[in-house]
Amino acid sequence: MTKELIQHRIQKLREGAGLDRHQFAKRIGKSYTAVWNWETKGKAAAFVPEDGSLKAIAAEFAAEFEVTPEQLKEWLRDGSGKQPGFKGGHDDDNSQTKPNVHMVLESIRELEKLPEVRAYSALLKSLKAA
Repeated sequence: MTKELIQHRIQKLREGAGLDRHQFAKRIGKSYTAVWNWETKGKAAAFVPEDGSLKAIAAEFAAEFEVTPEQLKEWLRDGSGKQPGFKGGHDDDNSQTKPNVHMVLESIRELEKLPEVRAYSALLKSLKAA
């Protein structure tokens, strides 16, 4: 089994709480962009949450997932320790979850902001107009 990345653990925790990125960011007092970067660019050291952010997440969600803040912070940081008690099968790495329409639309909006996607869209529109 491959070691799960921090970005996947953060996303798993957020989804286990039934929150989209905006809701999650608000609960931990961080920006949506920070959460998005952690989940999508978490492999790069510059986008791994700092210790203070991990403490904020752990303090906010520990009781909800039946672990101590220290256990949750340790699990988020490196995957060791006690895994949170996800409800509805979220603790199974192979579980298939129904896509959250809000999260899918949020991801599409983020993709549409990329210069490459905007250029491609403009090209398609110009070809249709011709």
